[in-house]
Amino acid sequence: MIQKERYIRRKGELFNNKSFNSNNKELIKKFLEFEEYKLKRKEGLTEVDERSYKTLNHYLSRIKNINI
Repeated sequence: MIQKERYIRRKGELFNNKSFNSNNKELIKKFLEFEEYKLKRKEGLTEVDERSYKTLNHYLSRIKNINI
């Protein structure tokens, strides 16, 4: 549950960040939804697991670094 909570918190911080363009936020939102779906189906799960949340957290870090 730690990775899930971290992902939800960091995702919220990212979307509340005023330095991101609103068009980019929409694109990032679609990307993250697609990746969540892909990771669930790849593992044959109904919900995202901790390992997949770790991957999603990594994606958030990379997206945040791109904006700097």
